[in-house]
Amino acid sequence: MITISKKLLADPIFENPTVLMMVDINELQQQLFISLEAIGFERTVVASSKGELRDLLERDTRGFIVSMIHKFDDRPANICQRKNVFVLIDEAHRSTGADLGNYLMGALPNATFIGFTGTPIDKTAYGKGTFKIFGMEDESDYLDKHLIKESIEDDTTVPLHYQMASTDLMVEKQTLEEEFWKAAELEGVSDMGELDRVLDKTVTLKRC
Repeated sequence: MITISKKLLADPIFENPTVLMMVDINELQQQLFISLEAIGFERTVVASSKGELRDLLERDTRGFIVSMIHKFDDRPANICQRKNVFVLIDEAHRSTGADLGNYLMGALPNATFIGFTGTPIDKTAYGKGTFKIFGMEDESDYLDKHLIKESIEDDTTVPLHYQMASTDLMVEKQTLEEEFWKAAELEGVSDMGELDRVLDKTVTLKRC
């Protein structure tokens, strides 16, 4: 998302656009802002409230705005009607459904919406499906895909290696017998059949 944002803001064809990045978790909002500052991203502002977000859009703010999807809740339509507004939505499969997505798109009716997700949802109900909200450019309904295999090949994702941990457990015979007979006494066991039942129960409890 950061790479696309930089290209949108740098290319004169987009005429000094507004790039709005939407997240749905507080920690992600702050993490994103810190990352942008660390790489020297200029013209970045975090909308700290619903009112500030509306004010930024009404004042025709250009550059990069970081916000959360819930700050569009109950916002009026047509807050900003420019066409060079780009909305990049993290976790798009879950954040644009129902009312929040409707408020967002109503407030920015001419914006371009680009969704990012690793788990798209394809439901038949209008407004619920990721592919119904965002553009479809190929037969698989994706504008672009970056597979895990490709991510490993370009060193974005490193291979994962697993090693099974040892499960060898040794318990002294005396301890086992003591625990067993404690359980047997509590159950009031008197015959071997009952002792077997208690033994099965004891093993289950120890495993838990």
